[in-house]
Amino acid sequence: MFGRGAALPIQPLARLALGTAVAGFSLAAASGLLMFASGAAELLANRAFTLKMLLLFVAGCNAAWFHGRGSLALCDGMARAQMAVSTVLWLAVLACGRWIAYQ
Repeated sequence: MFGRGAALPIQPLARLALGTAVAGFSLAAASGLLMFASGAAELLANRAFTLKMLLLFVAGCNAAWFHGRGSLALCDGMARAQMAVSTVLWLAVLACGRWIAYQ
């Protein structure tokens, strides 16, 4: 989609990537819920945690919009923009997750 690997078939690669992403997110969410349960009051007062949760919500909405509009089949400019936004959002989620310890 970003112009790299143009010879790779998009649909089978996307199915593999989506399954891997869902499995990885499920494991991360389960471990995150366990960590949240151990110190919910401190985390709720932490601005980095609050921002991370907001970014997770926005990233989820972006993913739903991406798949809802059939962006994989379209491969248009909007699909590329959504992918760029998704990449930035997930990097920001990672950064906020690391920043939680320093707040």
